[in-house]
Amino acid sequence: MATPNTTFSSAAVYTAEQANSFPFGLCGLQTLTTSFGTSATHNAFQDTGATLTITEISGRRYKITMLSNPYPNGGLQGVKFQLVRGATGLRENHYSSTVMDTGIALPVVIQFVYTSVASGSATYKMQMAALTANTQVTDFGDPSFPRQFMIEDLGKP
Repeated sequence: MATPNTTFSSAAVYTAEQANSFPFGLCGLQTLTTSFGTSATHNAFQDTGATLTITEISGRRYKITMLSNPYPNGGLQGVKFQLVRGATGLRENHYSSTVMDTGIALPVVIQFVYTSVASGSATYKMQMAALTANTQVTDFGDPSFPRQFMIEDLGKP
């Protein structure tokens, strides 16, 4: 874990390296006010419409957050989400049918923190699928219950 910068002192020179170590904050935000429902085959990952492209800097730490509202509208079913960078899956989150047996959309927050190993453009997206059976699952969204996808720069470790 990085230690706080404690080298600031009176009359000292503030360096570019110190400034560049601070977090840059929000790199991208997408708010979706429409629902996404899987189509056959429902248990294969499908893009939910949550997509962000950012310019990464090698060695910086980023946090990706997705606020989703999964709902097994095709019948009692577990739901899985996958965070993808380009064509590579980075993280999966699974929600069992026991958790999903609520009769309404279940708000969930999915987060992933990583340190970039390359500089340049990177596209991230969220995908979802039914866990096992071939029934539709939906990521619900409307103006009062939106889905949100965001990427934040946390600074240098």
